[in-house]
Amino acid sequence: DKHGLVLGAMDGIRYKETNMQLEPGDTLFVYTDGVPEANDIDNQQFGMERTLQSLTDHKDLPMEDMLKAVKVDIDKFTKGAPPFDDMTMLALRYEQNLVTEGVTVTPDMDNFQKVMSYVEETLEKAQVTMKQINKVSLVVDELFTNQVSYSEAEWVQFICRVDDEKIELYLRDNGVPYNPLEAAEPDITSDAEDRPIGGLGIFLSRKMMDDMSYHYVNGINVVKAMLKR
Repeated sequence: DKHGLVLGAMDGIRYKETNMQLEPGDTLFVYTDGVPEANDIDNQQFGMERTLQSLTDHKDLPMEDMLKAVKVDIDKFTKGAPPFDDMTMLALRYEQNLVTEGVTVTPDMDNFQKVMSYVEETLEKAQVTMKQINKVSLVVDELFTNQVSYSEAEWVQFICRVDDEKIELYLRDNGVPYNPLEAAEPDITSDAEDRPIGGLGIFLSRKMMDDMSYHYVNGINVVKAMLKR
């Protein structure tokens, strides 16, 4: 739509009303011009092309993490140049029939059952098949165990989202930067006693899910796992 003059600029201005239809899964990103007009030390602008690319790169993140990731991309581009203008961003995602409450705990095995109960109850309410519940539960088990063993995080958050087409599982934590998906795949053709310890759980998790991804955004690790229904 064609935008009108900024509100409050002068008296007597008439504004045109426009409408936009959002579908489930759509994201609305609203921003001030300080975002695309952010300048680097050579006075080059971040621009709309880089703004759209940043949004595309981080579109699968939770909204809070997506906005932080866009700000990180802007800061990398400007390299410490003073801000050209105020910078405000707002993101809304239309999530029809999704459960997004989440559960946040300290990464301790004493809290494992709390996390597992949240995930299983969410899936059962959405009438997910027992086969898929078992797959997701195994992935939660593996990810949480890794958190307890290696993350050094103060907190870990699990978010489970379900709609008619897919199950999405997000793991967020403030631990040391670590991408579990970079672990080398174990050689499952060799005898068990000849294999090095570790890596099998993540390998199996990736095989069971339709997609898994990792992002590190502003001090937060984010692992996303997706399973088609």
